[in-house]
Amino acid sequence: MTLPEEVVATLRRSLSRHPGDSVVELRGPGWTLLKVDIGAFGAPAVHDDAEGASMLAGDPLLLDNAAGEPRDRSQDLATLHRALAAGDDAALARTSGTFCGVHVDKRSGTLRLFTDKLGVRPIYYWIGPDFVVYASAMRIIEALPLIPKAFDIRGVSDIACFGFPLAHRTPYLDVATLRAGEVVRVQGAQVSHHEYWRWDEVPAPAANGASLERQVGDAFMSAVRRRLGDEADTVAFLSGGLDSRSIVAALRALGATVHSINFSPDRTQDEVFGREAARVLQTSHHHLAKRAASVTRKDQVYNQDEVNRWFDTQKAAGTLTGRRRIVWSGDGGSVGLGHVYLTERIVDLAQRGQTEAAIAAFLDHNKIRAARKLFRSTVRDQLAAFPSDGLRDELALLPRAEPGRAFHLFLMLNDQRRHLVHLYEHIDLGRLEFHLPFFDSEFLSLIIGSPVRPFLLHRFYLSWLQAVLPQAVTVPWQAYPGHVPCPLPAPQDLGYQWGDYYSRATQDHMKRHALEKAHRVLGSPHFPHQLLDGTRLRIATWLTRFGAGDYGYVIDAAERYTEYWGQCQRAGESAR
Repeated sequence: MTLPEEVVATLRRSLSRHPGDSVVELRGPGWTLLKVDIGAFGAPAVHDDAEGASMLAGDPLLLDNAAGEPRDRSQDLATLHRALAAGDDAALARTSGTFCGVHVDKRSGTLRLFTDKLGVRPIYYWIGPDFVVYASAMRIIEALPLIPKAFDIRGVSDIACFGFPLAHRTPYLDVATLRAGEVVRVQGAQVSHHEYWRWDEVPAPAANGASLERQVGDAFMSAVRRRLGDEADTVAFLSGGLDSRSIVAALRALGATVHSINFSPDRTQDEVFGREAARVLQTSHHHLAKRAASVTRKDQVYNQDEVNRWFDTQKAAGTLTGRRRIVWSGDGGSVGLGHVYLTERIVDLAQRGQTEAAIAAFLDHNKIRAARKLFRSTVRDQLAAFPSDGLRDELALLPRAEPGRAFHLFLMLNDQRRHLVHLYEHIDLGRLEFHLPFFDSEFLSLIIGSPVRPFLLHRFYLSWLQAVLPQAVTVPWQAYPGHVPCPLPAPQDLGYQWGDYYSRATQDHMKRHALEKAHRVLGSPHFPHQLLDGTRLRIATWLTRFGAGDYGYVIDAAERYTEYWGQCQRAGESAR
């Protein structure tokens, strides 16, 4: 069947909220592909020929290309397109980047949806009786009356507890998202799911005479070199931590000019240590102060308005000559390499086969809990069990992983897979892409294929940096609580990210924001009385207001349930 024209029109309108964006549209018998490109990569990602049509977002970074060789994603897409047209899904395993895409075979009518090896670049899809609809942003799915929005109590509970849904789940029962390294094929009424990559089957690093630090270091430099290509002038975030600093150190070692951006509150370790790192690494450094308003904005994972203004100013002044509107970001480093959120005790319990105790220790250590007292008694036990049930289910899908490593993989395939969802959800407004070398699959394979214990608490991270990029650790850095501390002397009066980070004015703003949120939730006509106890929420709000405790997590949970309950109710009303 042909998608109704009003549905196509709604899709076309929903793709971008940015004035001036144009929609690329490809059509054939029974299929329509639509795409908006913000132009960050400087090369399109659309391929259309007699055999099929393909589109993608992000950058596949095919490993067939030599590192540092001039290339663009349109060439990579052409290569993948030919392979997919020949039925070769395994070609996707020869990528190392973060991306998602679609391929339509014009001869057979087969639709393929695919994502990168970690699934960092999301695709959401709905398979109805007559149509398949997919999008790289949930807001597009939500805009379509065609798609039913049935409340998924487990998906929403995942969001309330973990901050994101686990597995393939979304807030809606009939809408799913691709898992890591997954291809979904649809041909007529036949739907199949295939994993072209499994992280629990990654082999151990080869015994080639080089230390693991050297192998990981070489892989990291290759990951940076692949993304840098022939660009000599580039932009990178530079905080007071080690992740962004490692990237900037690698870029400088490769001879790139770096314009570094730090966004943090004034007089914090983030701000001062970032500035010191910029001095040592010789970057052109810019501090964009983190303001109270940006802390509470849900549509921003960074100061996107200020960063975009900075880009425009630098371009106009001629001080930034790079062609691409992409920022290097350290996302993925603290979990992928630093193994944050894991402890010796969690790993010990897992390796002794005490899985249930390890699950309890993991949830307790990371303060992942259901807001039990918020729930009605009729659903309290069910909802309170979801965090442990979800973690248990995910671990069961990793049968070949060493037990301690399985907990790390749970984080990579859930927490890190969903880590940048808000960036991609609002990329039409943010107008920037990220280079993410810590998500490079070749780099991660060496880590995930190794025993987990040496990586805990940033131990390997520090030995790796000292061996490969020693200049990065010549000035202080912000260390995680309980992890290997920074041994270098530093001022004692600086705000700390896990302590007194925000000013009193910002903290007051955040408290007011939480109370306003609670007021909106309690006054919402879509408050889910069947699930939540309004009286309990009022008590939590009063206690927060008068400083008798911080019940922000209860207010946040109530907001999540109410938000999606309302989405589903409104969708049901419009369908009628």
